[in-house]
Amino acid sequence: YLCLTTHYRSRLTFSWKSLQSSQQALNNLYQKISDIKTEVKTEVCPPPNLRRSVLSQAYQRKFLEFINNDLNTPKALALMWDMIKDKNLSHQAKYKLLISFDEVFGLNLSKIKKLEIPAKVKKLIAEREKYRKADEWEKADALRKKIQEMGYLVEDTKKGPKIKKL
Repeated sequence: YLCLTTHYRSRLTFSWKSLQSSQQALNNLYQKISDIKTEVKTEVCPPPNLRRSVLSQAYQRKFLEFINNDLNTPKALALMWDMIKDKNLSHQAKYKLLISFDEVFGLNLSKIKKLEIPAKVKKLIAEREKYRKADEWEKADALRKKIQEMGYLVEDTKKGPKIKKL
């Protein structure tokens, strides 16, 4: 990932900090892929939409434009992140584009698996939700810390708790 962030004709300035930042960005990408894969399975397929199809094709065209323009991987990576954040694309379209882009990047994004949460952690999350609904914030926070000690981060969203591996 670090090498992809610098154009091959430019000098790569290596530092442990830049390597660590690249690893964090790659971890974020893996998390996004896992989230998208989860959403694809639960997403109700919207009816075919010409606007979405055109948008998806536009991303594909722009990606190829960057790659064919002297293998400009930094711009292609930036486009990938813009595409991931685009609310006008379905999760299914995003996943297909990511896998397509990865044919060039070589990050093995298709091998990313959905996060499997242990039953014990799921039980604590459910218990924490009960405390949150009952406005027992101290108990809920204590469970959050316990879940974090087990290597998982709980993020509260409108759709309910979202779990990430630390």
